[in-house]
Amino acid sequence: MVGQELQRLRLQSSKWSNNSCYIDAALALWEWAQRWLHHFWGEPAPGAPALPVPANHRLANGVVVNWQPLTQFWSTRRRLYLSDVLLDAAALKAAVQQLMELRDAVRRAYEQERSAKLAARSALEAEVSTQMLTMGAAATAFEWLCKSAGTHFLRTAVFKRCTRCGYFVQQGKMQLDPPSILEAVSGMSPAMEIMLAELQAAQGDPFAAFQAKLSAGRSPTNPGQAACLHASSSRIRISSTSAGETGSLIALQLPDSPPDALQYRLCAGDDQVLTTANVTASYRLVGVIMYQKDVHFVTDVRTPCGEGWLRFDGMIANGVGRPTEPPVGRVTHGAGRYFPYLCVYALVPSPPVDVEMTRE
Repeated sequence: MVGQELQRLRLQSSKWSNNSCYIDAALALWEWAQRWLHHFWGEPAPGAPALPVPANHRLANGVVVNWQPLTQFWSTRRRLYLSDVLLDAAALKAAVQQLMELRDAVRRAYEQERSAKLAARSALEAEVSTQMLTMGAAATAFEWLCKSAGTHFLRTAVFKRCTRCGYFVQQGKMQLDPPSILEAVSGMSPAMEIMLAELQAAQGDPFAAFQAKLSAGRSPTNPGQAACLHASSSRIRISSTSAGETGSLIALQLPDSPPDALQYRLCAGDDQVLTTANVTASYRLVGVIMYQKDVHFVTDVRTPCGEGWLRFDGMIANGVGRPTEPPVGRVTHGAGRYFPYLCVYALVPSPPVDVEMTRE
């Protein structure tokens, strides 16, 4: 009994309130992605999150956006996750309340960022107050949590290149030298969008769809022919791997309104091999946000200590993560039907770490 109670304490997260499921789901995915980074690569500093958090800053209208609660949320969850001592009822209630307050503070910072274009401070605060009671998009929230951690993610950008002469097309001009890859991807979102047609072509496998996205375009037929009018230019997607970088994480955002006929293949039991011209690396699915359209988000995560998969749903079990089956595709949860919405994969070191050895 003590062992079960201690396990529940270690998996205690924030409870749902005021349509918070989108930020709860994003926080759970953000937290457990970092546990995998710590597991594979170690902590950057004792107790510190692996992913840098967004910096506090002042908006043009004078509002100060405070992201410090995100670090505090990590520290509070880490303390519970590593706890070897049970809390009494009052202390547990206080811990849950602290997590909820920190979650709400993170949510406020995120909504302030989204409303930053509002010139009047009063208008921004009114909008934020409304959004603090409104369901949002978990994928967008996750992107903001990772805004300062772009270099930890494999990112892509798209260039236009003439299929006849090989020149690159930028702002209507042609140049022989390719644009800077790292400069191009630096402003891209950590989460890369997989379109419905791409997912369907890959038989519902998000990672396979992403691999296909990185396939090279057609080779030019007459390289170096400067007189070409680039009438047959094609879009070429280039990733940070082209510059020799391998992202520690890959985040793939899937369609949020898939047809009922779409079948998914998440391949949670197998490491996925990414192959590009410059890099061959293995990635492991470590977390998935599941979505019931316009209703609710939950997050399934793989534990790095060999315990299997957990589902975090702030509306169930007081916010405690509960064991679940490895995600394959659509799932029934409660009275609803959910589909995969955002997948995160972690780079597997070579040789891989034995996941049975350590909890953190």
